[in-house]
Amino acid sequence: MNSGTEQPIVAKIAFLTATFPALSETFVLREYCFLDKAEGVSVVPFAIRKASGLSRNSEYTDLEKITVYLRPNRLGDIGFYNAMCIIRRPVRYIKALGVLFRTIR
Repeated sequence: MNSGTEQPIVAKIAFLTATFPALSETFVLREYCFLDKAEGVSVVPFAIRKASGLSRNSEYTDLEKITVYLRPNRLGDIGFYNAMCIIRRPVRYIKALGVLFRTIR
């Protein structure tokens, strides 16, 4: 969303929120826009998950499109992503499960 003349990127910032859009979306948008307008800064918005329901404000539509959601909302999606990991890299997946089970004991 960085507009205007292109400046060389000096810093990349991951902008992380728990959910987006959420009740605090006005604050989140203001903070994001402030950082995004800074010269030499590239801001990538992340949210742990997408809030249920649609955003009430059309200003957030562009930001929603570029936000990277880290956790899927639906249980079926979680199963699908796990199956894809097993298919693509079964050994790495099994090793990761081993680490998980060792750390939760």
